[in-house]
Amino acid sequence: MTTENPENAPAQPPKSKKDMTPEERAAAIKAAQEKAARLKAEREAAKAAAAAAEGGGGTATAVATAEPPKPTAPQWRIPASALAGAGDGKVGLAQPDQRQVAEVQQEEAEVKRYIRRRQVLRGGVFAALGGFVIIMVGSFLNFFNPRHIQGFGGKFTIPPTQVPKPGDDPVQFLDAKTWLVNLKPGEGGAPSLGVPNSEKGGLVALYQKCPHLGCTVPWRADFEFEGIKGWFRCPCHGSTYTKGGGRVYGPAPRSMDTFAISFGAGGNVIIDTGKITLGDTNDPNRAILPPA
Repeated sequence: MTTENPENAPAQPPKSKKDMTPEERAAAIKAAQEKAARLKAEREAAKAAAAAAEGGGGTATAVATAEPPKPTAPQWRIPASALAGAGDGKVGLAQPDQRQVAEVQQEEAEVKRYIRRRQVLRGGVFAALGGFVIIMVGSFLNFFNPRHIQGFGGKFTIPPTQVPKPGDDPVQFLDAKTWLVNLKPGEGGAPSLGVPNSEKGGLVALYQKCPHLGCTVPWRADFEFEGIKGWFRCPCHGSTYTKGGGRVYGPAPRSMDTFAISFGAGGNVIIDTGKITLGDTNDPNRAILPPA
């Protein structure tokens, strides 16, 4: 019986990187590093011995060690046997693909830009919501506590020189959207048509808007209806009102609306267009007399 000598066994071809297990690759890397260090030390020692022999004529052995230069970019030391087509046992350096590095950096930059955009948009949305809330709160407070009202919706002061005399035709004030009527006692209605006359007479401030569809109602001193001359008559659909604002004809749902009236110093008449009373057949009797 013969036993084969391991030294005489045929040499096994080195395994490729694909066939190695992780432990084998690690061992191969470590062995390659040790071999490289040993070869380098031998070369340095040989150089030192040669230099010493030339300079001093003697024999000396010196071992020089030097730290390997620091790589300027990420590098991985792997045995050359693990590289395709390499079989001399040298150590090779592997570096990352610069294209992949550039792609990763570009993706990171895009993510940062996206995050910044989201932050800006989020800030804009919150700012808009805050402004909307402020406007709504301001409108709510102003609705229940109006201040500094100017124009229609506020108060208008009419000097006594512009106030019509009792029995005169109504006078229109465009800014106040008002017809100011000064009725005589027993005027302003049409009893035969269901609107009583004013009992004491006085001033009535009629809203010029027709209660039907909002058309401006003019005073028609020349218009005759039911044997009476002088009516408020809507040009849109023919709704007709007495001098005191009482409805007698047409599609309007009610008589003309009225504004509150008060009196100021010097005989001024103050019309409050913010206080509206819906029209009714008693419009002529809403007239008030100025203070004596």
